[in-house]
Amino acid sequence: MTITIADVDRWDPGAVLEVFHAATSRGNAAQNASDGLNGLPAFTTWDGKAAEASQAAIGKVRADLDAHGQESFAVAKAAQNAADEIAAVKKTLADLRANAQAMKCVIDESGDVRPLVTTGPEADTYAIDAGLLRLAVKGMLERADAVDADLAAVIDMASGKKPIPPGLHDSRPEIRDALSKPLPTDPRQFHDLWVKLTAEEKDYLYSKDHTIGNRDGMPFVDRDHYNRAHLTELQSQAQKRLDDMAKEHPSWVGKESFVDTHPHNRGNHKERWDFEHWKDRYNAEKSKLDGLNQVLSTVNKNDGNHRYLGMVDDKGHAAVSIGNPDTARDNVTFVPGTGVDETRMDNYDNKMLRIQQSALSADRSLHPGDVAVTTWMGYDRPMSLADAAHRSYATDSAAALDSFQDGVRISHEGPRSFNSIIGHSYGSTMVGAAASGDHHLDVDRVVAIGSPGMLVHHAADLHIDAPDQVYASRADNDIIEYAEGTTLGPGPTGSADFGAHRFDSAPGPNTGWSWMGLPSVDAHSSYFDPGSAGLLNMGQLVTNHQPDHHK
Repeated sequence: MTITIADVDRWDPGAVLEVFHAATSRGNAAQNASDGLNGLPAFTTWDGKAAEASQAAIGKVRADLDAHGQESFAVAKAAQNAADEIAAVKKTLADLRANAQAMKCVIDESGDVRPLVTTGPEADTYAIDAGLLRLAVKGMLERADAVDADLAAVIDMASGKKPIPPGLHDSRPEIRDALSKPLPTDPRQFHDLWVKLTAEEKDYLYSKDHTIGNRDGMPFVDRDHYNRAHLTELQSQAQKRLDDMAKEHPSWVGKESFVDTHPHNRGNHKERWDFEHWKDRYNAEKSKLDGLNQVLSTVNKNDGNHRYLGMVDDKGHAAVSIGNPDTARDNVTFVPGTGVDETRMDNYDNKMLRIQQSALSADRSLHPGDVAVTTWMGYDRPMSLADAAHRSYATDSAAALDSFQDGVRISHEGPRSFNSIIGHSYGSTMVGAAASGDHHLDVDRVVAIGSPGMLVHHAADLHIDAPDQVYASRADNDIIEYAEGTTLGPGPTGSADFGAHRFDSAPGPNTGWSWMGLPSVDAHSSYFDPGSAGLLNMGQLVTNHQPDHHK
């Protein structure tokens, strides 16, 4: 049935709230009865088979009462939502009538809007106003139709004609209250709620929000579980979008230029523009799919090291951990820099494996599970040298890295872990942003390698647990030296005034004729070379030791 203006006028949110109050009372009564059975003193003193039988019977009754109470609370919540929606629709109608009066129009019971002024110089203006109001009334009535369907469902549930849908029907009042609100964004509050939830409740929350595995404070086992499920969905969605674009212009797929599509003529300007626009969209979607595929390939590596997918979305963000950060003694977060996208996740995962192996070599008392290393691509990395001159890539995502590190600390089990963070290239700028301004980065040690600048003038300006635990290194032939002290602040190795502890890295290859000794891009990536001084020193640093070689 289509709802009319007259129907909306007759609606009474107070009457629906009576269903809410009745269902709430019924739920509380069932809950109190269940609690009362549990507290009967006689049954706590019984022994033997009679006690077992009575406890089993009471357990079943309590389970039935709890289920009834949970269903009642579900009806109550649905009724409250319906009452709120009814009140909102009625307010919208009242506002539309006030606007109609001001515009010299009238809304009739069918929802039609007629201008009261139909002649004279302003008649056209009032006719236009009436048309706009007519669209607004139509939208309000469509919303009213949806509310009517929800209200009918509430009545059917309350009368037993319709089953209660699966959902969050927890018998614990504090959990019911928490789940009736938006989930906490604070990592500590989220963690404290999450660990109290049942498996069914966690699955239900995932069904409502498939990005829930990205919530900081969630244990990494759960993050991995839900993010792997979401990753599969993201891949399917990206593949479908790519297939749909290919169907738009099958002959364009695989063509690199417009000339390739028109070998015998150059076509007109519109055709050329259409191709270039389509090609840009197609390449962007293919790059996104390639990145997601690479993330899946990385977390599914069969090299004896379990990997945890701590973050994934459809915007090019991901985090992959080798080892479980929640149980590791030493936790390392690595932040890559300019030009790194998800298609290079495997490359950086291999670098992190070297970091882990270097850490295990630095402290022979450690086992592989004692060191977890995470590649964090949770920000929009600058993809060109020109982009890398801007601070905004770091400052815009400072809160994200700050929150991620809070989550690593909060979800950790057992004794406090030693948490360090390594920023390479612009990744060190990202670390600086997350540890300055209004942010505090929950890490025990900061390591900057090949850094162009960290957005602060001194190491002591970084807000970390121990301000004297800032270490930095730059390969002698690293071309990054030309970027130090420009738009991103002084380089942490450029001057002793910065205050970072400097450690050795191999010089890296130079460029040009050997006698010229010019810096190179290759040297900028040499910090992870097997057996190199920088890699060995980072292994010492992330296990709470001092590097073997200082500068």
